[in-house]
Amino acid sequence: MQINLDFERESRQGFGEAIYGAGKSSDQLIEITQQHITKKVSMLVTRIKDDIAKKLIHHFPEHHFEYFEMGACFIYHADTKKVPKRKGNIAIVSAGSSDMSVVEEAAHTLSFFGVEHFKMSDCGVAGIHRLLNKKDELLKADLCIVIAGMDGALPSVVGGLVP
Repeated sequence: MQINLDFERESRQGFGEAIYGAGKSSDQLIEITQQHITKKVSMLVTRIKDDIAKKLIHHFPEHHFEYFEMGACFIYHADTKKVPKRKGNIAIVSAGSSDMSVVEEAAHTLSFFGVEHFKMSDCGVAGIHRLLNKKDELLKADLCIVIAGMDGALPSVVGGLVP
């Protein structure tokens, strides 16, 4: 099966391609990575399995990658230029520590795209005072990514606090 990748995305939009890694085999991701290296195009792979990320690093020892185990993100930077900063400031709000992998995935994705962000952890509705104590900080965000937590109530609460 031919893998159809968008190598012009970076020239059109200013950032590389994001690839959803869950369900992809190591052979598929090796091929995708090889194509990005050949074309000198940056890429972000999300939801990558730990063993596959390590295979990619081992398979391409002459290249530098960033791998973030907690967020399951694998990044190839085609050049050493810094990612241009984009407008906006995003809050990543999470209910508890069991949400940290999703928080880290969001943070690394935003960094790949050059978006400023900050994290607000352990703000679940069971300890609503922790969220309310950070309301001023939350109101400074242009956008909020809210990781719902076990009961799924946090997005509604945050939505009621911010415009």
